[in-house]
Parts: sequence; structure tokens; C-alpha cells
Amino acid sequence: MIYLCVFIVCLWTVFQYDIKKKIGYRKVFYILLFLLAIGIAGCRFVVGGDTVRYIRHFENYPLLQDIDLFSYVLYDPFWLLLNSIIKTIWDNFIFFQFVHAILVNVVFFYLAKSYSNYRYTVILFYFIYLYIYYNMEILREVLAINLFLLALPSYEKKKWVRYYLYTLGGFMFHSSAIITLLLPLFRNINLSIFKICVLIVSSSLVFGYFSDLLDFFLLNPAMVQRFETYKDMSLNFNAKLLHILSFVILPIIIIHINDRKINNGKPFWQILYMPYFFIASLSVGNTAIGNRFMNYMIPILLFYYVDFIYAAYQSIYMRKVRSLFFIIVICIPLMIEFRGYFKDTSYALPGSKNYFRWYPFTNIFEIEDSQQQQIVYEREKYVDALMFESLK
Repeated sequence: MIYLCVFIVCLWTVFQYDIKKKIGYRKVFYILLFLLAIGIAGCRFVVGGDTVRYIRHFENYPLLQDIDLFSYVLYDPFWLLLNSIIKTIWDNFIFFQFVHAILVNVVFFYLAKSYSNYRYTVILFYFIYLYIYYNMEILREVLAINLFLLALPSYEKKKWVRYYLYTLGGFMFHSSAIITLLLPLFRNINLSIFKICVLIVSSSLVFGYFSDLLDFFLLNPAMVQRFETYKDMSLNFNAKLLHILSFVILPIIIIHINDRKINNGKPFWQILYMPYFFIASLSVGNTAIGNRFMNYMIPILLFYYVDFIYAAYQSIYMRKVRSLFFIIVICIPLMIEFRGYFKDTSYALPGSKNYFRWYPFTNIFEIEDSQQQQIVYEREKYVDALMFESLK
């Protein structure tokens, strides 16, 4: 019910402030959505597959006075430091959840206001596509993603010292942020279909035939371990085709329409085109590893996508195909997303669906409730079963 209520509120604000362009209480509702984003993530109790594991890890982290940061210098030290600081203040994972939710959502809501003229639509899509994933699953990586997003103004202005300070900070939270160190190399490369094809073919060859050589370029044992885990988890051929369609072909079509047909291209987006397709090519080469890297580009894609939807819908060029346009760019992505929520996971828990990680929503106010305790118990068993199956 809580998810549906947030969806309805978001939909109403989109209609009022992005479509009808009303002014009254505009900031008030934006703050309300921000507080809802923090409150839901902060007040959850054992909601999220990765959250279950992070709760267990939190119990084993040292207090600040006992920390030996040098022992963890090769294992995401900023994450350890953040956990130790929070645990020293209050040794309770619920407190950690609130701090984490504030850190994540302050950045996203700030950037939505800064990079899009349709902030409420961005927030609606954020709740649909990213909110659960960022706030309840990839708790560690999302902090690295946030630092990369904060580095974007420096990337735009070529202030490379500041950019690399942000991205190196992200790397200290999660080793996947190493990909952000390479993105400036693609900044000044002009977009072309041929160059995208070269990236895809190169990525496929590297992951297909030379993956063992990549171990020599990884900077720490944790990265080697994660790479070994992910490199054999790439999806099948049909899934790769879906990745090509979703992350390569569809964006190419959108960019072509946006820049050439409706003249909505902006210099800031254009310097991100080839960095985006570099990461997209990695996602095609190895879906498991590439998807980790795609996490850094999805928020940017979301900002771009929302502005494109409004510009295209209002343009003369798209007038004759508006209904088809609406189906392709809004309905189909929603169908794909919800299909993921309803994915059958009976192999882990008989009769279960993927959404059991997050629904029913269990909260900190009913910890002693016997019905909620049973849901939490089953969810923990479910997450453990999923982990066991993934390691087979």
C-alpha cells in the first residue's frame, strides 16, 4: 500500500506541476516527496535482498576507536569508515538506514532539480525504476554513483582534479567506480554508429576470449574476487539482444530524434554520448559486469529521457505518431520493469516472486508483530536461498 500511495502522489504532482505548470505549493510537494523517500527507506525493517546481508555485515563492523583502516585499504575503506562512524554514534542498523537514505536522496533530488525542467516526472521515474534498487539493494555502490553524479559539473567544465577527487572517493566506496576514471577518455570523441560497433565488438572479444588477462589490471583482491564472480554470470544470447535493443539501439534512435529532428540537443548531454556507449558496450560484452557499470549512467539516462519525452511530445515532428511514441517510450519500459518485479523465483522459495524482497513492506513500528516477524523470517530464508542458487 505504501508504494501505491507514493506512486499516486508522484503522478498527481507530475500532472499539476510538470504538465499544467502550476506554481502553488510547488516546493512544498517537492520537499514532501523528498521526506517520503527518506522515510520509507529509513523506516523499513529487513526490506531488500542486499539489505539482509548488509544488516549481518553491520553487526561485524568495528567501532571507530577499534578500526584499522589500513587493513581495509584495498577493500572499499570509505564504506567501512562510514559504517564504523555510524555504529559508534548509535549501534543500530535502523539509524544507518536513515543516514544512508538521507545521503542517497539528497543528491538525487538536488540533481533532478538541477538537470531537468521536469523534476516531478524525474522523481516519478526514480520511484518506479531506481528507488528500491538504490535505497534497498546496492547500498554501497549507490554512494559511489552519487559521488560520480556530483562530479558531473567538473566533468562538463574540464576541472579534472575535482572530477578525479570525486570519482576516487567513489572508488573508495565501491570498486565498480573504477569505470568512471576512464570516462574522460571518451569525452571528445564524436558520436558515430561505426565507433559504437567497434566498442561492442571489442568488448565482446575481451570478455569472450581475453577475460583472464583482465585480472592483471584490477587494483585490489576485492576487485579480482568480484570480477571472477561476475564474469561467468553473463546472460544468454537472447538477453544480450535485449541489452543491445535497450541500451544501444533505442538510445541511438532517441539521440537521433532529439538532436536532429526536434533540435533539443544540449552540449552537456553530447559530451556524455560516447562515455555512455562505452559503458553500454561493456554491458553487451558481459551483462553481469556491464550492468554494474551501467548503474552509473542510468540516472543520467533518466534525466535525458524525461526531457526528451516532453520535447518530443510537444514537437511538430512527432505530432502524427504521438500515441505510438507514448507506447514505445513509456509503456514498453514500464512493462519490462514490472516484468522484473513479477519474475518467478520458485526455485528459491516455492510460489515466490521477485517482489518478495520488498513486498509486503515490513516496518520498524511493528517489529514485535507476529505476522511481520513471520514475513521477515521467510524473507531472510528467501534471500539466503537466492544467494545459494546464484553460487551454484
